[in-house]
Amino acid sequence: MPTLDLQVAASADDAFQDSGGSVNTTAAEHLLLAGSTWLGLRFTAVTIPPGSIVSAATLQIYAPNTKYDSVNADIYGQAADNPAAFTAATNGISSRPRTTSKATWTGDLAGPGWRAAPDLAAVVQEIIDRPGWASGNALALICDDINCGLSVRTWDYAGHAHGAQLDITYTTPVPVSARLAAAATGSATQRPTLRASAMLAAAAVATAALQPVTPLTVGEAAGGARSVEPGTRTAGGAEAAGGARGMGAGG
Repeated sequence: MPTLDLQVAASADDAFQDSGGSVNTTAAEHLLLAGSTWLGLRFTAVTIPPGSIVSAATLQIYAPNTKYDSVNADIYGQAADNPAAFTAATNGISSRPRTTSKATWTGDLAGPGWRAAPDLAAVVQEIIDRPGWASGNALALICDDINCGLSVRTWDYAGHAHGAQLDITYTTPVPVSARLAAAATGSATQRPTLRASAMLAAAAVATAALQPVTPLTVGEAAGGARSVEPGTRTAGGAEAAGGARGMGAGG
């Protein structure tokens, strides 16, 4: 199964919304705090074909210190086929429509370092299953701070190496044309075998029908008698039931 490795790759693809609804897309670190903040993460060029089955989706963020490394948040996907980059619009993260599926992330992350959230396969699958999804679209995640004390490093940090990462493992659908080709190949392979079986069956029937025929002599036909082995066919077409049979002149 292929795995697609994604990472936030632009300033407007990781954003923070504070308790007053203001959105920041340029800070080097975002601080989720006290259950009143939001984090938005957007990943582009998600080359997963429609109809694929997502088996795993792992989000990793970089926690830069041990002072703010406690997380208690719900992670949703944005319910959109191809979400736009984040802007500074008021409530620009919390107002975005969210998926029904979510993952709850709790615990102390013991920063600093990369830390992985719980599996997001169901969240990503809900997005991939949308009727308007197409390979190459963008995908966005929305983190709702329930009661965090978590600092998150962003793409804007020096070197642009600490933007959030998303690794998705999936199985691609089998195209209809490939399924039809496989079925046709299987049928063509079976046809010679079926013909051979039919020919063998016909030969067996013909062999059973052609039992040895014992001709009658002139004397026997006139009224003599002879012993006929059970199962032997006579010239008249009758099969002996067993033992000797007397055949009188009067029949």
